[in-house]
Amino acid sequence: MTKIESELLSCESEYLEDDMKSYMKKKAAMCCAIGKKRMTEALRACDYCSTSMEERSECYKAVAKDTGLRSKSCVLM
Repeated sequence: MTKIESELLSCESEYLEDDMKSYMKKKAAMCCAIGKKRMTEALRACDYCSTSMEERSECYKAVAKDTGLRSKSCVLM
């Protein structure tokens, strides 16, 4: 393999790595946006369906835990 060929392969692999990183960032951002939408819908459901402050607080905690786990999976993609 000549020096030019090895430089060309190196350049191609860097380009592919950058392209993959960009794709993964976009995918994670979309995942987080969907997670935010789900969270707001769940919090609205908590507000609408709960009959006491204690029940609403428990619902909020459950939503927070679920949202946190989803966020973590988005970031780790």
